[in-house]
Amino acid sequence: MTVAGLARHSLVACGILILLWSGLEDSDSLAVTLLGLTLALGVTALLWSRIKNSKLVWILAGATCGALASLLTTGLMLFKDLRHMHAFPDYPPGMLLAMLERLPIWALAGGLAGLGCGILLAVRAGRKTYPLGPPEASGREVSASLRKDTEMQRESQLRLS
Repeated sequence: MTVAGLARHSLVACGILILLWSGLEDSDSLAVTLLGLTLALGVTALLWSRIKNSKLVWILAGATCGALASLLTTGLMLFKDLRHMHAFPDYPPGMLLAMLERLPIWALAGGLAGLGCGILLAVRAGRKTYPLGPPEASGREVSASLRKDTEMQRESQLRLS
């Protein structure tokens, strides 16, 4: 399955969770923040999945995800306030503004996380491990090197005892 396919499935699952969450009488910011982050991850993966991988793309995708997390979390808070229409809202306007104030910090944190992911994937793609030696080695050379390793291990065990 492709990244875009996984993003679509996660967005559908997140939509179902949002509908279940919006019916609850809850004013805790943790649940809505996690839902906003999950939505932001899905939208970012859907938007950036077709672009060539580079460190700059990962930084921009992370910054987009961080900024979207703040905006979508505020949107979800507002959605729940408008859906319930209490005299005293679940999320007061000060809390909505405080979430919007976090947008630059979350965008910066997302960009740094994106940079870390980009570096990690670049290192992983560049590393080639050959458990039995490089591919140009023939079978006899590999088996000879394995025999040498086992002989060296035996000798070191004999020295220790």
